[in-house]
Amino acid sequence: MKYWKYLTLIVFIAFVASCSKDEEGGGNGDNGTTPPPPEENTPSMLPGKELRGVWVTTAWGIDWPMDDYNAASQKRKYTEYLDLLVKNNMNAVFFQIRGMADAFYDSQYESWSKYITGNAGVKPTYDVLGFLVEEAHKRNIQFHAWLNPYRISTRANKNSSFPQLDSKIPVELTKDYEKIRIYNPALPEVQTRITQIVKEIITKYDVDGIHLDDYFYPSLEASEKMNDDAEYEKYGKGKFSNIADFRRNNVDVVIQNIQKTIIPQIRNFPHEVLQTEEKCSFD
Repeated sequence: MKYWKYLTLIVFIAFVASCSKDEEGGGNGDNGTTPPPPEENTPSMLPGKELRGVWVTTAWGIDWPMDDYNAASQKRKYTEYLDLLVKNNMNAVFFQIRGMADAFYDSQYESWSKYITGNAGVKPTYDVLGFLVEEAHKRNIQFHAWLNPYRISTRANKNSSFPQLDSKIPVELTKDYEKIRIYNPALPEVQTRITQIVKEIITKYDVDGIHLDDYFYPSLEASEKMNDDAEYEKYGKGKFSNIADFRRNNVDVVIQNIQKTIIPQIRNFPHEVLQTEEKCSFD
């Protein structure tokens, strides 16, 4: 289990934070020529291990706990999921433990999720994340902690109200749009905070991976703009030729810092997997 710890994040970073570069001549061989076809009857090389997993969504209580706020039945529902995974030869679960800047664990940065007890900030009667990880490991299932880095809350439209902001979250770190409130990706304080949240999780719990969703700027309505000219003026002007590159770099920084936070936790990890320093600009 330890060998696979955080493998998902490392491989994920290798995909999103590095660019492939072709060798001179097209990268198909030492001199750019097409390599010869494999000899007939060459045995296939199968991977040593497959990752076969499912995602469990907790935002809005969709997959778990589905508006069930009783601790015993929450536990039963989760273990039934795991037993079903075992029955279907799954070996990993990607479980959403932080979908709305909330927590399924005792956090110094954000309060307990309302989807556990029905009320935000109310401590449940059991260690939720500890239970989730332990039960998965009992069945030889990897537990990957799924986080949404920036999203704090949503609303139907600009005429509606966002839920009250968690008292642990400084309002100056947030940014509101028509349908979503987020941590402001342009702020160095936010970049540090998200990294520290990941560090808190991996030092408190024996998770096997960190899975990031929505690790980018939000998609907005056609009628609105990102409204981050002031941030670009303060943090990006002179460093980046345009605001789009500034935004991409803000995302890169978070991914790179999370990687640097996780790598010291890994022991005897394959060297080639860690070669992920080169950045890639997203369109």
